[in-house]
Amino acid sequence: MEQSEFIICRSGYSTIMDLHAIGRSAILVPTPGQSEQEYLAELHSNLMITSQQNKFDLERLTQSRTEQIHNKNIEPLAKSLPENAVLTVQPD
Repeated sequence: MEQSEFIICRSGYSTIMDLHAIGRSAILVPTPGQSEQEYLAELHSNLMITSQQNKFDLERLTQSRTEQIHNKNIEPLAKSLPENAVLTVQPD
């Protein structure tokens, strides 16, 4: 993943944590009907591109958001949090 030009993936918790661990942005496509993935995609939309599956158009996304797609230097989540921060995921 670190060497890829850009990454397209689902917006599950583990995937997003992997992206933060390697400091990479991605195009997040939440699985339809998965409220946690939809929520996480929205939550990370300031760092990553999001698209609904039924509206996914790679050409449009890559033309309009080139800078964000090729951002290989997002700050890993752990580095952007205070030292004593605790991450929790609350179910709906």
